[in-house]
Amino acid sequence: MALIAQREPDADTSVRAIEHLLEIEAHQFHHIATAFEQEVGVADAHPVLASALREYGAWRGQRIATRHDRADLPRTLVNLVAGWGSGDLHGALELGWGRGRGDDTGVEITLAGTPDVLHLADAARRDLALLWWDNVVRGATEAYLGDAARVAATDTGEAIVVTIRLDDGRPDTSATLTSHVFTDAGTAQRVVRQTVDNRAAQVVLLGRALIAAFDASGEHALRVGIQRFGAERGERLRQRHRAQGLEPHLKHMIDDFDYGGESVWLFRPGGELTPQRWYQDCTFCPFAVVWRELDALDLGYLYDLEFHVAQFKAYHPGIRVRWDRLQTRGDAVCEFRFDLPDAPKERTA
Repeated sequence: MALIAQREPDADTSVRAIEHLLEIEAHQFHHIATAFEQEVGVADAHPVLASALREYGAWRGQRIATRHDRADLPRTLVNLVAGWGSGDLHGALELGWGRGRGDDTGVEITLAGTPDVLHLADAARRDLALLWWDNVVRGATEAYLGDAARVAATDTGEAIVVTIRLDDGRPDTSATLTSHVFTDAGTAQRVVRQTVDNRAAQVVLLGRALIAAFDASGEHALRVGIQRFGAERGERLRQRHRAQGLEPHLKHMIDDFDYGGESVWLFRPGGELTPQRWYQDCTFCPFAVVWRELDALDLGYLYDLEFHVAQFKAYHPGIRVRWDRLQTRGDAVCEFRFDLPDAPKERTA
């Protein structure tokens, strides 16, 4: 019996986890943005999305500022990039997903191969990639440096190019920006955790903005976007297992669960995993920590409900989704009590 358990990461597994997490975050944003566009129209949707992404960026920028203030690091432009706290920029500077040049008066970041840009380009939604990077970087820069910096983002057709310049800055564009977070397992794991945290913040800050702007229609779009995101994840896993000749049931699903960042969530030892049953207790959920910080457990519960039901039922429509306790309902742990009564019995020797 294999249950979800903490996996000790190394630098290589952290890179793979970050690639997967960034792709997941892009799919999440894509589905919510598309559902919102369909609900209220692109002209009304995009200003709300831009505002939400700036707030999300500001949350990220303030987190970086807090870390640097505690470490007595000066708030400089190069330190903002170095402390970005998500695998996308670090991957661009270190893994060949792009490049960065500049100094403390101005930087230029080129993003061609980050998982988010690649996904949105493949979906013919480079406009959403540009909207995302323009506003997230604006929000982060303002929170970290104040209003002294100017941010611009453009799409060359091959890459998203983001420039940040301080007033009257004359940056040295021959200076190459570098990153070294993936050379150390511990540092890489911290970036995995921060990337996980970012996705949790993104969904509730988007949701809060949609609902504030369009009330029930905004909430409906949020629910639909999360449902589509969950259903896509479940259906992909089902198709993969069918191609491998595996019957879709709970044991096969949990044995191959692909939520990303497995080293971050913590589960109590023990539990029960069979084709008919997944009973296991999650003692630490990074999403719930972020949602409490943002006073957004209500939106976190909306996510838990819509995502898990859609994901598990897309994998097998007979799965019953139930928690005896759930952190987004105010409990200390999440007690997963998922059943598939019609699954075949396990063969015994």
